[in-house]
Amino acid sequence: MNAAGADSDELDLGRVDEFAGFHLRIAQLRHFAQFPATGSMAGITPALFSTLLLIEANPGVKQTTLASVLQVDRSTIVRMIDRLEERGLVRRGSSRQDRRVAPPTLTARGRMFVSDAVRRVHRADDISLQRLTERERLTLLDLLRKANGLD
Repeated sequence: MNAAGADSDELDLGRVDEFAGFHLRIAQLRHFAQFPATGSMAGITPALFSTLLLIEANPGVKQTTLASVLQVDRSTIVRMIDRLEERGLVRRGSSRQDRRVAPPTLTARGRMFVSDAVRRVHRADDISLQRLTERERLTLLDLLRKANGLD
């Protein structure tokens, strides 16, 4: 299969075309390039956005559970929650131990942010996946869930 870039010559993909990892990485790069990075979304990465959505869907979720689902280590999830807390989007619940184990919850500001951000990210998805039909998009999501063990 050949791939043509907007400003490059055609390139024979050779055997790299056989590997899902190559195509997943290119899709990730293209997709993340569409991720909203302006306005209220400035400083919110796709990983932080995913974290907010998981907290919204799972009130009282343990930080270790978030880390597991997001495939990051515990120290990384603590820093991610710190960043969201600094922006006033989450607060850590009470814990007799320390902030590393206190379950995060969305603040009122966080709920408003998520509501607006979801609309923006849906628009970015639409741009990123514009070559696919609605049925193909649903199939892609189903296959990715299955490949990631999230089905």
